[in-house]
Amino acid sequence: MAYVAPPTERCPREPLRLEAWPVDKERTPNGWKVTIYARAYGGDCRYSYAWERQAVAGPTVGAVTFDVETRHGAMVGEASVTSAGQTVKRGLYVRPPKRWGEE
Repeated sequence: MAYVAPPTERCPREPLRLEAWPVDKERTPNGWKVTIYARAYGGDCRYSYAWERQAVAGPTVGAVTFDVETRHGAMVGEASVTSAGQTVKRGLYVRPPKRWGEE
């Protein structure tokens, strides 16, 4: 389930751009998961977010967080946002969380 933040400003009608990064990660019984933060700017200020071309939130007017799970080592994936007929993509590389006692 994605968390959607409320809007914080009026729509400036600028070119679409996207920020995305991992904000938390944890081990699970079957692997590990990461929480991704994504925030778009510009476009028509109504954003549809996706991870690996699968919708995770939207259309919405603010930033979102969403969880991604894997059973493997490092995660490589693509966050994207679509607004006003444009799509912007951001590639992410996320290392798995450290095990207890690792440095």
